[in-house]
Amino acid sequence: MILLGIRGMMFGSGRLGEDVRKTRLNSILEIKKNGETTMKHIIIQGNENDIISELSQYMSPSNARIIVRNLPAFNELLDEDETLELKRECPDSKDSMDFLIPTTNYYVNLKMTTLAFIGLLLDIEFTKGFASFVLSVFGITADAIRKLSDTEKCVLLLVKAEDILIREDKYVLIDSALCNNYARNCDCRQYDRCKLAEDMLTATIQKLLDKNIIRQTDNKLVYRF
Repeated sequence: MILLGIRGMMFGSGRLGEDVRKTRLNSILEIKKNGETTMKHIIIQGNENDIISELSQYMSPSNARIIVRNLPAFNELLDEDETLELKRECPDSKDSMDFLIPTTNYYVNLKMTTLAFIGLLLDIEFTKGFASFVLSVFGITADAIRKLSDTEKCVLLLVKAEDILIREDKYVLIDSALCNNYARNCDCRQYDRCKLAEDMLTATIQKLLDKNIIRQTDNKLVYRF
C-alpha cells in the first residue's frame, strides 16, 4: 500500500481507512457558520471511475478524467476546510500468476469554486448549468483565465499560495516556494521548487495586473475574483 501525501490528507487514518470500494454518492453541502450559508462543497469518495462518474454532472467524462488525474498538482489551492485524500493499494492475491493491478481510492471534499477554478486553469468545458455557476462567480474573468499562458497560470497559483513577496517594489519568490507542476515541462523547476527568474516573475505579474486578474494591496497580491 502506498500513501500519497497531499495537503489535508489523513495519511491512512480517517475516511480512507474505511472500505471505499462502495462509493459514497456525491453530495453538495451548504456549510453553516453562525447560522449563515458560507460555501457549497462537493464531497465524493471512491475509486477513479467513481469520481469521474460523479464529476460528469458538471463536464464531459473525458474532461472529468483530466480533472481527477491533475488534482494532486493543485493541492496548494486547497483551503483548510477542503480535503484531498488518496490511497493507492494492490489487491491481495495468493496466486503468484495473477497480475496485481494497483488501484487508487479518493476522498474529495472541495468547494465548488475550487473545482471551477481548476477547470478554468485546465481549460475544461463545463455543462450548461455549471457554466452558469462559474460565470456568476468569476464573471468575465473566467474567459481571461482560460486564455492565460502556462507561466501565467503557474504565477496565479503562486499568488494563491502566498509564495510571492514584495520587497522595495520588486517581486521575489520565497525560498520554500513549491513548483505547482502545472507546466509539465517547465524549465524553472528544480526538484520540487519553483525557481522562476525574478525578471520573468515581475513581467508575468505585470501581465496579470494589466489583465485585471490580480491586484496589489499594500505589500500583497490578491485575486480580483
